[in-house]
Amino acid sequence: MKTSIYFRIIALACLFFAGSHLSAQHAEDAAAEAQETNCVNLELIWLANQNRWGVFVQADADFTPPDYTTVTSGRVTIVAPFGFNYTGLSSKAGGKWKPGAVYFNPPQAPGRQFMTFELTPNNNQLLLSNEDSVMLFSFAKTGACPDTMYLMDAYVPQPLQPNTFTGTGLGLGFGPDVEFGLCSVLNREAWNCNPPPPAEELAIAAPLNNTQAADEMNWFRISPNPVESWTEIVLQKEIEGSYPTLRILNAQGQMIAMQTALTSDKTQLQLDGLSSGIYFVVLEANGKILQREKLMKQ
Repeated sequence: MKTSIYFRIIALACLFFAGSHLSAQHAEDAAAEAQETNCVNLELIWLANQNRWGVFVQADADFTPPDYTTVTSGRVTIVAPFGFNYTGLSSKAGGKWKPGAVYFNPPQAPGRQFMTFELTPNNNQLLLSNEDSVMLFSFAKTGACPDTMYLMDAYVPQPLQPNTFTGTGLGLGFGPDVEFGLCSVLNREAWNCNPPPPAEELAIAAPLNNTQAADEMNWFRISPNPVESWTEIVLQKEIEGSYPTLRILNAQGQMIAMQTALTSDKTQLQLDGLSSGIYFVVLEANGKILQREKLMKQ
């Protein structure tokens, strides 16, 4: 009797450890599967020849979708200045897109409105590719170009839900079906319907003339300058109207970085990835260039 009880205890212990091992293995398999997510990315692009914006989807470089792909869900929220209006919402791919919830002035994004667009999918082929973008929907501009506009990403105010875009690639007998989902946002400045002036106009700061006092140019200072890894832009005057925008240009006048919607009088710029040389910091607001300063990167 004691021997029987002893073997039962041993058997239960073996089952317990086997179950623990299987659970751990299942967790590892689930984690590995999560890491192998087939990613697609969204981008918001200004279509100058159509006077409208388009929202596009593109397969990630590491994901080559099958020839036949369809959409299973979609929700996209675009952030624009408070009071922004559009017209002519037009569905292009994936199904029927329609306006959803709009949320105004959240605590972490004052002066902004979050406009959601919801998708009712259909069975049409998406033609998803990692070489070309596919337009999902577009909407037309009704007034002046806004100071900023972007696809909601890091900050999702309550009660809104994150952006999503999911679908299936069908193997059709030549391979397994694959699922894909939204991972990130591409080309974050492609929305701009008011592009910067030509490179030569931005790269070379015009000298002060007799009608332009020196203190009118003192909107900000850069400290430290020269800079090794980071510097701070300190606004010295209050700027009325739209949120100011900072652009970083190289010596050829090409924009290499942009910081929009500055809400503080101090903005830290991380410059570790820039090679040594001369750069320019450009402050813009209300459609005008307020100040340009040379920045030396050591």
